[in-house]
Amino acid sequence: MRLELRDVSAGYNGEPVISGMSFAIADGEFLGLVGPNGSGKSTVVRVMSRVLRPRAGRALLDGRDVFAMTSVEVARRVSVVPQDSRYHFDYSVLEIVLMGRSPRMGRFALEGGRDYAAAERAMRLTGIAHLSQRPVTETSGGERQRVAVARALAQEPELLILDEPTAHLDINHQIEVLDLVRTLNREQQVAVVVVMHDLNLAAQYCGRMLLMHDGRLVAEGSAHDVITAQHVRQAYGTEVTVKRHPVTGRPYFTLLSRLPVEVRREGMAVHVICGAGTGAELMERLAARGFRVSAGVLNVEDSDQQAAERLSLPRAEEAPFSPISEEAQQENMRLIEAAQAVVLTPIPVGAGNLANLEAALAAARAGKRVIVISAPPIAERDFTSGRAAALQREIIAAGAQVAAGDDEAIERLL
Repeated sequence: MRLELRDVSAGYNGEPVISGMSFAIADGEFLGLVGPNGSGKSTVVRVMSRVLRPRAGRALLDGRDVFAMTSVEVARRVSVVPQDSRYHFDYSVLEIVLMGRSPRMGRFALEGGRDYAAAERAMRLTGIAHLSQRPVTETSGGERQRVAVARALAQEPELLILDEPTAHLDINHQIEVLDLVRTLNREQQVAVVVVMHDLNLAAQYCGRMLLMHDGRLVAEGSAHDVITAQHVRQAYGTEVTVKRHPVTGRPYFTLLSRLPVEVRREGMAVHVICGAGTGAELMERLAARGFRVSAGVLNVEDSDQQAAERLSLPRAEEAPFSPISEEAQQENMRLIEAAQAVVLTPIPVGAGNLANLEAALAAARAGKRVIVISAPPIAERDFTSGRAAALQREIIAAGAQVAAGDDEAIERLL
């Protein structure tokens, strides 16, 4: 099964909503469609599911235009779970799930053994078999979403499209529904397209992501390709710091306030040795608490460099993707000398920025107060054949304090 959009443009009442959309989803994929409100995500779903005819371009199912196919033909292969699964009549859960069998039944036909078997299988897969006789109006929000997924599965689709399935659900039910969908994707080989607002959740679950803004694609690829500070800024107009999740390894971001940070200049001077997104949040938190913050050495266009620039912090900089030069290191040492404390964040270390650790070691040997944030372990981010790990051990042996994370580092400075 392959569903493809080729240069699709579509909208409502003469107003365009999406323009030039092109992408495909194949067997077994788990694709996340993300973007701000009004970016056109639901419009894409309507085109994919043969509800909205595009003004230009084509939606193809295994090479056939979906609008040249009958609605029943498409419904037998593509099933949609809508945003809001509310029910206003006291149908039982089983009756709701059986409604998903409509594309598989003849006109005016009654449900048969195969239909009941498909419904019961869908309820087992979604964990709601025990609710089969309960009125759907007496189920919880999470249960209702499971009922909606079961109804869609009863169609026996090859592709399951979910339009914001976690909207209006609490955290527990969000995880419950997404775990269910991922299990179905992996074990039943059902391809999935899920529309989501929560980028962090999407990054943890989706194998591939499409980020939309103003009716067009901003980024496409893995979570690491899509969830970057630059892409989030482009799509949402907001500043974030992006880090790697300590358990899954997937990217996640933290929002930064758009308000200017009021820095009280009488605070302690702290120099933050950082890079690769490991120091942005820490620098903002320190500045907000009244510390006088400086940073370095930072490569221009690095997310930490952009954060330091936004906060108007003194900093030692180097050209993008370039090793630390002698001039940049001299400026770094000047800022360290002017500081009362130094914090070394858990930067990935290669030959190009090993000098940052050498600067921290020089500070520790000079009696400067140095705090080393140790997680994730240096072994996971040492790309110098052990030289970085050896330097960090020397820094600690020279009297540096060790902190497990930003919170503990700040506590040690207070």
